[in-house]
Amino acid sequence: MEYLTMDVKIIENNKGQSLFEFILLLPVLLGFSTILIRINTAIQISIVNQQFTRDQLGILINNSVGFSLSFIFFNKIFKVG
Repeated sequence: MEYLTMDVKIIENNKGQSLFEFILLLPVLLGFSTILIRINTAIQISIVNQQFTRDQLGILINNSVGFSLSFIFFNKIFKVG
């Protein structure tokens, strides 16, 4: 049984291959970095907004006459604190 064989030339010249691969992958790396930065920014903005909302609600509740009176009334009825 005979096998068909092909002569394969081995190319030893690899100059520029790493530069070519870097140029091909550079847009992918930049896109991935941009996506990560945008996700991080969105998370940080949501955390800041949540803290701001909690602070404003705390200020509103602590300065409210109605809330203060209802809190005192609740404490007297249920003997809390």
